[in-house]
Amino acid sequence: GYALRFVSKVWRSQHAEIPRYSSFNPFGGAKQRIPPHTTDDLSGDAEVVSAAVANHGDALQFASGQLREDKNIVLLAVAKCGIALRSASKALRADKNVVSLAIKSSGEALKRASEELRGEKSIVLDAVMHDGQALEWASCELQADKEIVLPAVVKVGLALRHASVDMQADEEVVAAAVEQNGAALKWASEYLQGVKDIALKAVKTEGRALQHASEQLRGERDVVLEAVKNQGDALEWASKELKNDAGVALEAVRNCGEALRHCSASLQGDKNIVIEAVQQSGKALQFASQELRADKEVVLPAVKASTAALSYADPDLLQDKDVVLLAVRHPLARKPGLQWSMYTRADEILRNAMPVQKFEPVLTCKLAVYGEDCPVVSVSLSMSSAPKNEVAGAQGGSSSSSSSEKDSSN
Repeated sequence: GYALRFVSKVWRSQHAEIPRYSSFNPFGGAKQRIPPHTTDDLSGDAEVVSAAVANHGDALQFASGQLREDKNIVLLAVAKCGIALRSASKALRADKNVVSLAIKSSGEALKRASEELRGEKSIVLDAVMHDGQALEWASCELQADKEIVLPAVVKVGLALRHASVDMQADEEVVAAAVEQNGAALKWASEYLQGVKDIALKAVKTEGRALQHASEQLRGERDVVLEAVKNQGDALEWASKELKNDAGVALEAVRNCGEALRHCSASLQGDKNIVIEAVQQSGKALQFASQELRADKEVVLPAVKASTAALSYADPDLLQDKDVVLLAVRHPLARKPGLQWSMYTRADEILRNAMPVQKFEPVLTCKLAVYGEDCPVVSVSLSMSSAPKNEVAGAQGGSSSSSSSEKDSSN
């Protein structure tokens, strides 16, 4: 249907400067060829336009002004695509039959209807039943009509933002809105943001709605528990006392490991809570206490969840064979080209694990990959008490054999 644009003189005049073969495409996609100019403007041909809008209603925008005033063609267009109403003539956008058909296809079509019809209750009701957000384009009187607002928020809870102040203070309307989408609590009246039943309904569907609850309710344990069970990072808006509650913190980090950042300092040093957090997200290790970041029992599950946890582990653990082995064997550390921020590549892990001080272990690593999905990693770790120059001499003695092996491997 959109091919109709090529036969529209108006469209062609607006794009006259485009070369015949052009990479510019105002409708997206690959390169297109602008056909040569035609003397007959077929955008005014009823048969052509009818065929176009029957295929794609919004092609009405490329029809001639005369055909945009043709009720039969416009009806055909809006039945296919409601927002095609925007291309209809002003008179037809005020026609009840045309608008009724358009909103059955798309509630957004109400935006293009005449001001008079946006105040017509039956029209607006049909629109919000199709798309609750259509309440935005209803008249002020209907935005204050409960018979219109209630079905709108049942369909789309966030439509509450377009309701009148009186409707935002209506408990039945607000309850229906937050039950559909808890974030609608943001547009509830201040009084209803402090009603416990309303807040509970909100945080059960959207944990972060806790931020819109009253300060008193953010200190209610059962409300906060429901919020963090839904979205762990909702702990950010809990009261200071509940951020120090082990039970609440445990539920939060089980849902979202990085919610550990919102826990109190004492709980960031609680081994059980931190282990739960790093098992859910290895990067949560960064919010653990310094002591626990040096604890192997905490770091191992963190590395298992994400090799990026190595960035937050105590540097001494980079010399631990078990930690390094677990990291380089991680399924998502196998390919050198992997650049995901959640994971660290095997070669980076090994580079960080190499000793740099005089009497630290000498780490020899060999990576062999058999096929794309089967990495085999062997790491041998030997302690050396010899001075650095002796170790260097021993390594120098085997340099020729190493170089030959390197050549053969290449």
